[in-house]
Amino acid sequence: MGEIWIKRPMVVAGYWNNPEATAKEFIDGYWRSGDMGSLDVLGYVRILDRKKDMLNRGDYKIYCIEVENTLYQHPAVVERAIIAKPCPVLGERVHAFISLRDSVTAEELSVFYSTRLSREKVPESFTLSIESLPRNANGKLMKREMRERLLKSLAT
Repeated sequence: MGEIWIKRPMVVAGYWNNPEATAKEFIDGYWRSGDMGSLDVLGYVRILDRKKDMLNRGDYKIYCIEVENTLYQHPAVVERAIIAKPCPVLGERVHAFISLRDSVTAEELSVFYSTRLSREKVPESFTLSIESLPRNANGKLMKREMRERLLKSLAT
């Protein structure tokens, strides 16, 4: 398991007018994709998560997409996103932003997810709302904005 690097004739040689990003992301003709994955015995690549979205909880790597997919199993969940919550002891802890269709408490969600995820992957804190989670013009969840909101709430 590791970061996926790509080297093919059709891969661009670098970023347009951005030599610093090119030097960082292109090494010996390989493009560092930023995706984390594994290679199976048949040679198929399995993409697990984006490197920047992966959490490190006490040196235990948590792939957000696995936790996020499990969060959808609760019938009240409409949208979800996992964000790293800073922790002075473990480095990061799992925090969930969840948009709900029905009223449910964080405690009820914790119990529900504790039967479906290993202990270190169960969100330890939640931001629950009936509002939609922030998305960009392309419909992609804006995790950076949610991370900023979480950090701001922790500072107050």
